[in-house]
Amino acid sequence: MENIQWIELKFPDGVVVTPAMKRWIAKAIGNAVIADQTIQPEEREHLKAMIAAFGVEPEMLDIFRDILTNQKILTLEPIEMPPKLAEWVFRYILEICASDHELHPDEINYLHKISTTLQFNTSKKVRLIQDVFHHAKWRFFQKLMDQLHEKERYWLAAMILKVIYADGRIDRNEIAYFSHISDLLSDSSDLIASVKQDAANFSLEQLGPVQFTSEITASILRYLIEITMSDGHFDDLELELVREVARMLDYNLASLQQLIEKTQSQYKLLLKDV
Repeated sequence: MENIQWIELKFPDGVVVTPAMKRWIAKAIGNAVIADQTIQPEEREHLKAMIAAFGVEPEMLDIFRDILTNQKILTLEPIEMPPKLAEWVFRYILEICASDHELHPDEINYLHKISTTLQFNTSKKVRLIQDVFHHAKWRFFQKLMDQLHEKERYWLAAMILKVIYADGRIDRNEIAYFSHISDLLSDSSDLIASVKQDAANFSLEQLGPVQFTSEITASILRYLIEITMSDGHFDDLELELVREVARMLDYNLASLQQLIEKTQSQYKLLLKDV
């Protein structure tokens, strides 16, 4: 199993966590792990961190048993906790849900439910979701980098830029994706300048053909689709560019349309209160 260094369950400094809060948090984290009816390897690491942090008290063991053996969603009663701790809990649950670099419908619904229980307003909830989701995508790129050659990195960086600039403007939510480009390239200044100068006519053919595995291709396309929706709107011009990429990578267009519809549905659900 991959060693996931970023997982650590450590409560915020200066916050008193009562036994009742600990039990509530254990249930909330456990529910997040099984929210999509499957337990991913990354999510098991979160359970290990929770057990290490909470110890092996009998009541805690009953909670873990229900989660792991029965995959049972446990009831969460309303609870009062310091705002700093509430935000920490929500961020940690978000990290779990996004640990496979995707938010599934059941996970999104659970996030909405938790945010209501913790009495977050809409703007705070959306800010936290976008912040953590962008961080999950950064981890996706860190992992992807090890699987790509330099030419493939340049190709992907150029494609990201073309999608960002496709509609002739840059939304503030798209700015975060520029940091991913710098992770892909050791020196991206010339490439960025070329695409910025004439994004519409910049041709990927200049970089030559590339070939990714089917899994990586699907992940890249889903990521590009998410960029087109990062401002909450579905831009046809940007999506047509994604279709062009799919054709270049010999990706089945019917499968791409399913991926687009699935991603659109997830984003509408994620931002339903906006």
